[in-house]
Amino acid sequence: MKVVLWSGGNDSTLVLDRLCRDTSENKPILAFSIDWDLIHKLKRKKEKQARANYLKYAAKKGYHIHYREIKVTANMGSDHCGHTQALAWIGFVFPYLPKKCSLYCGYCYGDSFWEIHEATEKAVQGLSKIDCKQVQLFYPLNGVRKHLILQELMAGKIPKKCTWSCENPQKKGKVIVPCGKCNSCITLQLAKEEAELRKR
Repeated sequence: MKVVLWSGGNDSTLVLDRLCRDTSENKPILAFSIDWDLIHKLKRKKEKQARANYLKYAAKKGYHIHYREIKVTANMGSDHCGHTQALAWIGFVFPYLPKKCSLYCGYCYGDSFWEIHEATEKAVQGLSKIDCKQVQLFYPLNGVRKHLILQELMAGKIPKKCTWSCENPQKKGKVIVPCGKCNSCITLQLAKEEAELRKR
């Protein structure tokens, strides 16, 4: 069975969307997200909205997704930033995985995750032995640059409201907006600029 770690960002949403094109009622995709209260409250809110918007979009497209959000309280996890967040997500979701599955992650070109992906795979192998499971990790966006991910999302006509990419959002009145300063915001802006330059 295919399973996606789905944050609601551009990368994991594209991975989910690709896999959804080959689903049926008898062959759905499993998607898990983590609602972790150590992560910025507004970021969690926007990601939840993005995931809800995508699920509505997916239903209209006839995709079959079994979705589950796992609630994690602060005293259940370590530091919420960087490498530990990637490891924690996999650790939190592991007990809910089927006995045999392919676990898809949205890590792409330039993500710091690649510094620890070998250790992560060894950790998954160890967890698999402990829990008597067969879990394989897949990274369909490995080596893909961010501007190509944005292009594919636009080409697939996936609405912008179906993704969120900011680690430290701000409130302006009643509206939640990207901070424009975090790594995710800067990476996204650079990807947009690269896409524009390549059009010339």
